[in-house]
Amino acid sequence: MLVLGLSCCFADLENDFIPGLPTWFYHDSAASLVRDGKVLAAVEEERLIRIKHTNKFSRRSARACLEQAGATFDDVDRIAFFFCEGHTDKELGLQYLQHPEVPVRYCRELIAEQLGKEFSRTVDPERIVFVQHHLSHAYSTYCQSGFDESLVLVIDGNGENESISLFHASDTGMEQLHSFPIEKSMGHLYLQSIELLGYKRFDEYKVMGLAPYGDPEVYEELFQGLYELLPNGDFSFDWRRVQPHFLAAGFEPRRRGEPFNQRHRDFAAALQRTLERIVLHIVRHWREATGLRSLCVAGGVGHNSTLNGTLLYSGLFDDMFVDPASHDAGASIGAALYVARQESPQTFRPSSVEHVYLGPEASPNGDVIAQLKSWSTLVEFERVEDIASAAAQLISDGAVIGWVQGRSEFGPRALGNRSILADPRPRANQDRVNELIKRREAYRPFAPAILAERAADYLVLPATRTRFDFMSYVVEVRPEVRPLLGAVTHVDGTTRAQTVDRCHNERFWSLIHDFGELTGVPVLLNTSFNNNAEPIVQTTADAVRCFLTTGLDCLVIDDVLIRRRCENWRNYLDLPVTLPPTVSVYQNDNAVPDGRERSHEVHFTYTEGKTTGISAEMFAFLTGPAATLREFTAARGAGDRAEGLVAEARRLWQDRFIEFLPGLDAAV
Repeated sequence: MLVLGLSCCFADLENDFIPGLPTWFYHDSAASLVRDGKVLAAVEEERLIRIKHTNKFSRRSARACLEQAGATFDDVDRIAFFFCEGHTDKELGLQYLQHPEVPVRYCRELIAEQLGKEFSRTVDPERIVFVQHHLSHAYSTYCQSGFDESLVLVIDGNGENESISLFHASDTGMEQLHSFPIEKSMGHLYLQSIELLGYKRFDEYKVMGLAPYGDPEVYEELFQGLYELLPNGDFSFDWRRVQPHFLAAGFEPRRRGEPFNQRHRDFAAALQRTLERIVLHIVRHWREATGLRSLCVAGGVGHNSTLNGTLLYSGLFDDMFVDPASHDAGASIGAALYVARQESPQTFRPSSVEHVYLGPEASPNGDVIAQLKSWSTLVEFERVEDIASAAAQLISDGAVIGWVQGRSEFGPRALGNRSILADPRPRANQDRVNELIKRREAYRPFAPAILAERAADYLVLPATRTRFDFMSYVVEVRPEVRPLLGAVTHVDGTTRAQTVDRCHNERFWSLIHDFGELTGVPVLLNTSFNNNAEPIVQTTADAVRCFLTTGLDCLVIDDVLIRRRCENWRNYLDLPVTLPPTVSVYQNDNAVPDGRERSHEVHFTYTEGKTTGISAEMFAFLTGPAATLREFTAARGAGDRAEGLVAEARRLWQDRFIEFLPGLDAAV
């Protein structure tokens, strides 16, 4: 039984079937492929179309999954979707009411149409099976846990009509024990609260990182005025009261871009404590009621690694597993697993997840050198026999490197195949990577990747058995080594650790091992390979682009070491420039007191896409016939302004508003 799992909405990249469709509407698009309970491939659509948290239809990711498995669309027995059909059609209907000009079409037809476009065939709509959202999450975490029997906690913004669900999972089935309505949503609690800090949806993890800087007792009483813990694991709460409650109490919201002060840190700390207190109350009751000693977690709130660490240290369970892709992308796997079990129980054989390297290779044809040759005006490269040893030496000498190997990780965290790596010891490396490479808030912490066999030397590991491979838990760093791990130990003495097992990722293990041989510390700072403008890199081209537009010192792809050529703005003059398919250029005539003033801008065309101003000359270049800046400046006799235009173009490239294309005829 081969099942294609989908989590997505129904618009393609070229055409929104409903104008201005909200970004939250069936977000985190992904596809996965499951055969008889085994996950063969999984990839998020954002990695392929380069739009964070996209809700575009999972066309490219579906194709990528089939290619990874060596299968064709005709081999697929069923297509699994991660929400119920009636609920999805109702949600579409609400959107149609707001857009009466749009023809009314419903989800089964839309899914079949999109797959038909991608695979050039007529798709039978009856092959599509719709799965309850929280059931999709539950199957994703339980079936990959390896547990015989478990309590399953699904906790997110909301599914169809619930925000928290508890299940008793075993090899005989999945029994729902209880669910909480949407008004009690912990996901919405977090979203409503972070908006008071100037953040928005998908920024929840940033506030989790801010919380350890605050004192939760400052706002704890105010938060307690929002909820009451009740018998039998119940609680009273309505997330719609959060913002009015704090505004009425005189809390002044932070505006986006403003600096953080102590009250913001204290608020974040109290928010995190509130979440943990309520979830522990629920879980403690159901552990006692069922007697189950294993816990599986999924749903978007399952990515709150501080909460997961609290559950881990609580002593309530003997075993714990958190879905590495707890957000909605992971529900594509769960929906496929559910359908595989329902349709063919005699062949269904789930197994414990060994790794999440489930996406495509960086260079599917294996020819990294051929691609790098086209960038040779900007980079130089060499194949290295022992690349792990060479990279370890570079890092120990102070370099921050991009590291790309094999198949990409499925989920939001780079686990050694699409990573930025640095020495974890100097505290200054946290600031350096945040500012020059990631371009993000200075308070944000980084995670360590540690040899699995040495983890207990650096971490206070709880008695609860779990997998630390996936950065799912915040754990305590041993007090005596905290000064040694200055770049990866958070202000409260914790870290979101990843252990690396040699049998699951030998080259990454070898790199950490060799760094340990050089320094005595078998640990690396590991963060996702991207900047603030894009998702984690997927391809060789993505990696080169990110390398050239950040402060990375060098780049490793497979066994190839890549460095920049001597920095010279003239090297960009002959590179073709193009607009990505999701970017448009505009000229505006604005009314001013003395008449009209003309301005120019580029912006991403998808919902909530960013906009930035550009010069009149850049507008003329981007809308004109010239392919390169040399052609443009020569035609205008503007050679004296070429350097400034290159600088402007490189800033736009850094934010992905434009693309420099490699020179196809460049010499090595």
